[in-house]
Amino acid sequence: NATGKAIRIENCHNSWPDFKTGFCPMNFFRTGGDISADINSIITEAYATVDAADLPEPRSRPGCWAYPDMSEVGNFAPGPHRDDQERTHWGLW
Repeated sequence: NATGKAIRIENCHNSWPDFKTGFCPMNFFRTGGDISADINSIITEAYATVDAADLPEPRSRPGCWAYPDMSEVGNFAPGPHRDDQERTHWGLW
């Protein structure tokens, strides 16, 4: 890449950013546990990103983004609210 900085997308909790020094060993870091195709799980994991972002000096920043685990779009059980829940999940993600 043009920046010369190595890019590691994410390593799933194998190493956390050092929030005191700003060192970030990956470009994304998970803020919570495993997510599931359930709207309650998704909302809970989405709130976990607030602790990384809603600070005077956010932990989630360019080059070191916080995220609430993988997308579950397409994995929801069939039902009358499936489309709304999947759209909500994608919007939060």
